[in-house]
Amino acid sequence: MKTIFLILSLFFITSCNKNDETNQETTDLVGSWYLMSFNPGFGQTENYNTGDIIWTINSNNSINVTLNVTTSTQLPLNDNGNYSYNIISNDSVNIENIDYEYQIEEEQTLKLLDSPSSDGIILTFQKVEN
Repeated sequence: MKTIFLILSLFFITSCNKNDETNQETTDLVGSWYLMSFNPGFGQTENYNTGDIIWTINSNNSINVTLNVTTSTQLPLNDNGNYSYNIISNDSVNIENIDYEYQIEEEQTLKLLDSPSSDGIILTFQKVEN
């Protein structure tokens, strides 16, 4: 009986910790982000001005994209609209069925990387000031 109680206790403790980590990861991403640059890998980096492209990442696993300029067809989420995302781990996210590594620097810069070890794309965002 003690063994069963111990196993159940460990299960519940582990489950709670996982949820807490996922909530913190989501909180880091939630907010509005200006796209500052898009590096398509082997192509030329495209730079954008503040407000040209805005991704609003919501806690309900949706991203609202607002484009105020014409973009490259290579740019992910290159149409105005709502898209979905899921947190995979503390450093990766799936956006519209594509896995990205992500890095948040000084709580103000977000980088999404698709296969960075093989010259994949890099999206660099700046957090919108509230």
